[in-house]
Amino acid sequence: MSEGGDNDQHDLIAVDVRMSRVGIGNRSILHDLSLSMRGGEFIAVVGPNGSGKTTFLRLLAGLLRGDGELMLNGTPLHRHTLRHRARLISYLPQDTRQPVWPMPVRDIVALGLLPFDADLQTRYGPHEQVIDRQLADCDLTAIADRPIDRISGGERMRALLARALVGGQPLILMDEPLTSLDPAHQLRLMQLLAERAAAGHLVVAVLHDVDLALHFASRVLAFDKGAILADDVPAAIYASGILETIFGVTIRGADTEGGHILAMRP
Repeated sequence: MSEGGDNDQHDLIAVDVRMSRVGIGNRSILHDLSLSMRGGEFIAVVGPNGSGKTTFLRLLAGLLRGDGELMLNGTPLHRHTLRHRARLISYLPQDTRQPVWPMPVRDIVALGLLPFDADLQTRYGPHEQVIDRQLADCDLTAIADRPIDRISGGERMRALLARALVGGQPLILMDEPLTSLDPAHQLRLMQLLAERAAAGHLVVAVLHDVDLALHFASRVLAFDKGAILADDVPAAIYASGILETIFGVTIRGADTEGGHILAMRP
């Protein structure tokens, strides 16, 4: 199979999932998955703890196999070489407690360019220019030369986010990317993800902040007990009451000068 060329970055990514079951050993975690996703969408994955959200992202990243088909650009995901997958998919897992080496933030971000070698220069500019731009986007320029083991947890999370975004892969998978971020940086990240989707990337993010999910995403997948109970645009998801059902809370909305906001109560 071809490794792919510049078209990998310019053609809209297409993901089609038809799975009767996804599990680990004899334990079934997801069932009856049938959906298609395309570049240009920002998909928020929401649901209570243990509903299968992380398993779904791991499936899309190729870390799990299930009973059925997962097609990436018309080809089964497992038939893409690992190098090709790395050029197409960027995945930030939920557990970012990785070993921390005393590397500068800039070098951590640069690791995100490894799948592309030198040819990324012909697409986005020289590597240093690409890195500088991503550091600025994630508000890391001032600490770019500081070792990652000497910055705060929120700053470290932004460095990992920058590493995940710097390569410009057309499929971006993020599991709880808002963790450790303060409100301003949460909003900035959601804006960045929405901009990536508007530029033709497919963004799939597990989010626990329902308000931000409904505000920024173009599509919402609501998971519960290992199944997708709802798949629709944010306004329809909110109006359906499905979120109140799966989370066991009361949700009320209000219009403000800054837009529609949600409040949740037991």
